[in-house]
Amino acid sequence: MPHSAKRGKKKGKQASFRVVTYNVLADGPNYALSLRHSYCPVRHRVWESRYPRILDELDKYNGDVVCIQETTASTFRKSFAVDLQASGYRAIQGVRKREPGRHSTSIFVKTDAFSVVHLVMLKFSEMVTESFLSQYDVAFRNALNELLALDDVAHICHLRHKESETEVVVATTHLHYNPINPHLKAMQAYLLMTAIESHLSQWDLPKESTLVVLAGDFNSLPNKKTPDEFDRVIPEGGFVSGVYQLITEGFLPSSHLDHPAVRDPAIIILNSPS
Repeated sequence: MPHSAKRGKKKGKQASFRVVTYNVLADGPNYALSLRHSYCPVRHRVWESRYPRILDELDKYNGDVVCIQETTASTFRKSFAVDLQASGYRAIQGVRKREPGRHSTSIFVKTDAFSVVHLVMLKFSEMVTESFLSQYDVAFRNALNELLALDDVAHICHLRHKESETEVVVATTHLHYNPINPHLKAMQAYLLMTAIESHLSQWDLPKESTLVVLAGDFNSLPNKKTPDEFDRVIPEGGFVSGVYQLITEGFLPSSHLDHPAVRDPAIIILNSPS
């Protein structure tokens, strides 16, 4: 489902803009057309049927920045980039692996609202920090090896709002999907937050006053209250996911159920890409 947001002011001028984030579900036999989605008739899942409805919805949201998860090389190049550029957007795509049908993350910036000052695309597997490499806990090292095998990416975009000259940083990503690996999602979230902070410094943007918008598909729950096959024991009152806690509080204690030092290496399983 898409979401939208508006943000603040600076220098006495109002900087009003809309950010839309939307996981559109990738086209192809491994994604929208797979048996996992057989609850929906296939005629509604083929791209030729879905795309016009997605485009109409995006047009109605009229976002100044549109972050889309699960575009493929084909749907980005032949569909989104063509139509959104015609509507006044700059189109940017991240690349995970150059394989047919492989999905990734895209961002579209309305050129009459923003100037793109800096843009980086990062692969989490290439963002591993010294704080990770210095860990010698067996579970943590095992999780680190799994993290390095993933190809998920993120964009961090420094924008300047043309009307108000407000500096804005928009970051967007699609975190690892598998619910059996919340510790890998938490590690990716940590790397992304660290990268945002690092680039604010590189771009000489003060943390206290720069508007930062984080958008994406985080594959995480703000609060989990019911045990399931992935978390068989839930603390009384439930618990927030490691990703949510990291983003909202900036810290994940080593005792948290989603911390990589807590997870048993035996349950780290990676299935087909999503």
